[in-house]
Amino acid sequence: MSGEREEYKNIYDDLVNRSKELQKKLNRINESQRKTHSRGEDQAIERENDEIVDSLGENIRKELNLIDNAIVRIENGTYGTCSECGEQISPKRLEALPYTELCIDCAS
Repeated sequence: MSGEREEYKNIYDDLVNRSKELQKKLNRINESQRKTHSRGEDQAIERENDEIVDSLGENIRKELNLIDNAIVRIENGTYGTCSECGEQISPKRLEALPYTELCIDCAS
């Protein structure tokens, strides 16, 4: 955690923990997708379930990417600064959405 600003230590820890949780979920999804499918009538239901699982996996990958980017910003000292306008992101916004890189004005 080199170079992080002390004020974001709790957010950093929360992001690292959330990343670990999501990675575990993604691993479980990947394992379930490797299972073989049955034949017959159940196959259609399994395909529908696979589509839902694929969508969940994609959402998890997107969130992981956002979290990883936020962790890097904390480590390099750019966390909390809007990537669009360069202004500080409000602490309340960071608390609600810790991986955001936009202030409320630029996100609107």
